[in-house]
Amino acid sequence: MTWLTVLSLLLAAGVSGGAKLPQALVVLPPFLRQNSTNHIWVTPVQTDSNVDVKLTLRNGKNQIGAPIKSKAIRPGAPKKISFPLDGTAESVDITIEVTKHEPFKAQLFVRPDLFAVHLHTDKNIYRAGETVKMRALPLTHRGTRYEEPIEIILINAEGFELLRKTKNSDNSPIIADEFELPEHLFFGDWKIIARPSGVKDPQLTFSTSFRVQDYDLPVFKLFGYVHDGGDVEETGITIDARYFHGAPIDGTFTISCSNVSHQDVDRLSRIRVKSGEKMYATG
Repeated sequence: MTWLTVLSLLLAAGVSGGAKLPQALVVLPPFLRQNSTNHIWVTPVQTDSNVDVKLTLRNGKNQIGAPIKSKAIRPGAPKKISFPLDGTAESVDITIEVTKHEPFKAQLFVRPDLFAVHLHTDKNIYRAGETVKMRALPLTHRGTRYEEPIEIILINAEGFELLRKTKNSDNSPIIADEFELPEHLFFGDWKIIARPSGVKDPQLTFSTSFRVQDYDLPVFKLFGYVHDGGDVEETGITIDARYFHGAPIDGTFTISCSNVSHQDVDRLSRIRVKSGEKMYATG
């Protein structure tokens, strides 16, 4: 065999094999959002004419919905392909076919469409036996109310799970719940965890902490003064609350007004007053 024959065979093999087709530029999200609309960007490259794009989704051997087709896409122009994703698939195989391009294939995991759960408790410190009042606001990536079930878990200071509840936001965006602390417990930092029901992904787990310990409320002195020379029908009262070291207390107090001839206090006549507000007792 001559060198000319070998060169001819190599050239023939190169012509028959052809140049490798380019691959479109594809931008994928880090994961697909369950029960939500997802987006993929596709940009054709190195072609001299418009191309067609076809997106196919599969869960194993099962195709998810019908293929999504886009026609006459200009080379170099990004094309956003949007599609809903319902069901409970844990992952989705994606195939993108572009005219005059190599097929693009990838696999993405599927997660609930939960962006954040904002958790708050009514206090920062609790005693044993007290009730912890909690509020949670779960939000989607669009900033709307997350409507799927949420697991609320109470974790003690030793890291043990004491209680688990599954809650829905229903018609209100706020989930309100209560936990009654045991009379005998471990002191320290406790935690409330919120996450989608049945999902243990750390990136979808949100928490808030509070402290459990014995504590005593600070002792203070309370003085009350009745204003002289006022209207008979309206009596002005000044309340002065101070710690024993002399600093004033800034807070809210309740005054109960009752007839001196009655031994029982009329709870309906209670008045709540904040610091700095004026109040008149009428009667």
